[in-house]
Amino acid sequence: MEAIILSGRRSIKQIKIEVMGREIETTNELKYLGLHIDRGMTMKSHITNTCRKAEISANALNRIMPNINGPSAGKRKLLSAVTHSIILYAAPIWHNVTRYKKYENMLKKAQRKVVTRICSAYRTISTVAALVISGTPPIRLQIEERARTYGKDEDTKRQEKEETIRKWQREWEDTVEVGQWTKRLIPNVATWTNRKHGNVDYYLTQMLSGHGCFAAYLHKFALIESDICWYCQERDDAAHTFLHCIRWTRERTIVEIAIGETLSTENITNTMIDSKEGWDVIAQMAKGIISKKEEEERTRKRQLQGQE
Repeated sequence: MEAIILSGRRSIKQIKIEVMGREIETTNELKYLGLHIDRGMTMKSHITNTCRKAEISANALNRIMPNINGPSAGKRKLLSAVTHSIILYAAPIWHNVTRYKKYENMLKKAQRKVVTRICSAYRTISTVAALVISGTPPIRLQIEERARTYGKDEDTKRQEKEETIRKWQREWEDTVEVGQWTKRLIPNVATWTNRKHGNVDYYLTQMLSGHGCFAAYLHKFALIESDICWYCQERDDAAHTFLHCIRWTRERTIVEIAIGETLSTENITNTMIDSKEGWDVIAQMAKGIISKKEEEERTRKRQLQGQE
């Protein structure tokens, strides 16, 4: 049997506790109903243990969710609920600690492992972009929502969920350093997250994030010598590949005939959201182009290695 003395920031001496002739040992930390309580009531121990358990869960899930030929994004999101449940356990009790950047960053790190797998993204993707593409609100906002809705009725929970999306939208609009290509394609998180159909995958995520088989991306990480397109001598990024490159005119034309308009940054995701047919035709284009680019890049590497 153990006991803990909640002293806050005050420094106190050890106190001897005796019940019916039996001495009870006092401790600096106690686990009660899954909640790690420390003497100073900082919740540091709980956050540390929660993030450790969440990362173990995320790593286990990652092994069964490879980027290619793994479960669909919908199934990935369902599986990721395990990790999110670990993080959100008893959130109404400890939610105030998220105002400390140190703890928030620990929680964000644990969530990042999951959301990058939900959307099958490259590890270099920014967390904010991965959250939007996967349709997963930031963990801090989820924790705050849990605290606001504890013990409330379903109508209140629905309203608070909408408030979470509004807060997420404001944060997305304020993002300026990373995820700008994704923001151009997905300016409204509510419209994207609440869509009725369509799962992202390894190929669509490359198109939506700009992190993938593009010369500009590969050159940025010193994987190739130039950011120039292999086919038309222009800088090759996601916009160039899917909207302008002459090498992929046929694939682009198939989409444009199907949707009845020229493909652009303004209508790519609108087309995907508006109908399942629109989603499917763009997903097929993304898979076709990326698959061919990756195969041709592997061929180039083999040729370069053969010349050495």
